[in-house]
Amino acid sequence: MPPFVGQAILICFIFLFATPSWAQTQTPEIIDTLHKIKKRGVIRLGYRENSVPFSFLVDNQPIGYSIDLCNAIVKEITVELGIEVRVDYRPVTTHNRFLLLVSGGIDLECGSSSITSERQKKSAFSPVIFVTGTKLLVKRDSPVTNLRDLRNKTVVLTRDTSNADAIERLSKNSSSESRSFLVKTTPNHLTFLLLARRTRLPMMMCYSTVGSPIQR
Repeated sequence: MPPFVGQAILICFIFLFATPSWAQTQTPEIIDTLHKIKKRGVIRLGYRENSVPFSFLVDNQPIGYSIDLCNAIVKEITVELGIEVRVDYRPVTTHNRFLLLVSGGIDLECGSSSITSERQKKSAFSPVIFVTGTKLLVKRDSPVTNLRDLRNKTVVLTRDTSNADAIERLSKNSSSESRSFLVKTTPNHLTFLLLARRTRLPMMMCYSTVGSPIQR
């Protein structure tokens, strides 16, 4: 796979991204989801509480780029069903977002989920809404400038993400001693950064991203 990976809104099974022609491409999975939404008059939107700028909370209200896109989809669904559809926002984490999607706990996940072949076996995605890659975030005075500098160091990652998968695969690569490093995971990357900061300086003055994008 290329080092840059597209990320998208997660859509329940084959629930396609809203376009003027989307109703003409409905599959049994889409029809079943629409029937459920119409029956209860509610669409369940899963959102991340700290995935800035895509999905996050301000005054206990979900906002962000992905939230705006999901709300646009809700408007299309309202037109398609011919009824008012109420939005039920449900918080999700990197750990449970796919579980809730597949189980029906949410109809649509509005966040920043990467598209991977493994994930596509159980869930479907909208068209790509942005492109990203995995890089290293280090303190500005850190000697680490690339993966080779990580030997005997600790890397902290957000649990259950494609970024974590990519780094963990590298850490288990026994063919290269220079990539022998310890991996720890945390449920929330923002919590870790707040705990790690020892200064009140703005984050951009304390940290920088280094190295080439890491292949996932």
